[in-house]
Amino acid sequence: MEKQTKTTRFCLICNYVSRIIEPLTSRCTKFRFKPLPDEVQLEKLGQICASEQVLCSQEAMKAIILHTEGDLRKAITYLQSAQKLQSDDGISLEEIKEIAGVIPESSITTLLSTSSSGSFEKLQQAVKEVLLEGFPAAQILNQVFDKAIQDQELTDKQKSKIMEKMAVIDKRLCDGADEHLQIMDLFTVIMDQVTRQP
Repeated sequence: MEKQTKTTRFCLICNYVSRIIEPLTSRCTKFRFKPLPDEVQLEKLGQICASEQVLCSQEAMKAIILHTEGDLRKAITYLQSAQKLQSDDGISLEEIKEIAGVIPESSITTLLSTSSSGSFEKLQQAVKEVLLEGFPAAQILNQVFDKAIQDQELTDKQKSKIMEKMAVIDKRLCDGADEHLQIMDLFTVIMDQVTRQP
């Protein structure tokens, strides 16, 4: 990089600058970009579909935008992958969910209801079944986060305890911890908070 500065420029694009080694980051100028608004992504995906003659419903496009959280690169990749799987009717919502690795709502509901039952053995079996389906722990974490935030039965104190544990588990997963143990840790905290008397 240093030898070719007069003739060459490198552009490194990443989601996590902390994962690029220090010798490289010290030689780079960092530009941080906010997630793109939904309207901008929807317009761009619409343009791509029109120019590439891809049939994609508004519902499927909205699902792409929802699951990519403002990352247009990821949205285009999902659209490209979905185009290869599309049927004659075009890209469906189910195909987008499959590509995005979205866990079925029933599986998340089962995990949460099992944690409410108070049985550690049943919880362990439910977590094992979800992980054996091949779903990543990070996706379980994301979807449980959304459910916990919207849960009207949990108090703010219970939610804060659960969110604090989620932050710790997210860090552990980034560091390479065992997925099964981390998800069990999360749901035992949820079990403790849900079954605890106010």
